Amino acid sequence: MNNELIRFIIFFFSVIIYTIIWGKTIDTLVKSKYVLRIAKFLMNYSRLKLDQIRFVIIWSGYLFISMIGTIIFSIIFKINIFDYISLKNFKEVVLYSIIGFTVQLSLSSTILTIISLIKTDINWFTVVSNINWVKISSKLPKSLKPLYPLSGAFFEELYFRGCVFIIILTEFKFVNPAIGIALVSILFVIQQSLNTQTVYQTISMSVGSMCISVVGCVLILATNSFIPALLCHQFYVIFYLRN
Repeated sequence: MNNELIRFIIFFFSVIIYTIIWGKTIDTLVKSKYVLRIAKFLMNYSRLKLDQIRFVIIWSGYLFISMIGTIIFSIIFKINIFDYISLKNFKEVVLYSIIGFTVQLSLSSTILTIISLIKTDINWFTVVSNINWVKISSKLPKSLKPLYPLSGAFFEELYFRGCVFIIILTEFKFVNPAIGIALVSILFVIQQSLNTQTVYQTISMSVGSMCISVVGCVLILATNSFIPALLCHQFYVIFYLRN
């Protein structure tokens, strides 16, 4: 076993562990007595209700864990995400973003529709609405509700496609890009599935996550830019959570 392969295994194992920790963040913070105590303390200095303060803390914790992971891996592997944020060819970015979003939406909708034909009593809207992180959005102040899913999508994209996938492409060139796409997509599915409570929630999030990740990775390969992948994820979230 050569040094590069060992190095890759250590990297990927570290990413798996961190991804699992991040994936359990919301569930852990929802159950945390410490979060409740902090929320009660902050309530003395805020006009917000207890649940609103509590869920802002939970949301901030989720984003914070993501940001720390992105920073740590970027520093270790000397990755500068700004090298992959290019708007020089604005028309190309817009075109790829629209195409990517269309593909993501079409793929996920088709897969979920096929599952619905087999299992006719599934209401995917109800399934998704009962996921903890989706329910949190209903508890947030109106001014923060639009930012909640969009910020989550931003930091998820930054970590998985903007950091982990680019590290695989640039630091471990012996790894076939197709394998890199598969690995990053599996990681994203795991992280999103850890935020679910039922089998159907897991299925719905896994389908959406897989489509978002595969298309996002392909867009990075096609454009050498992180922007189309990010925009596609944002459009996808807006489309499904617009209500």
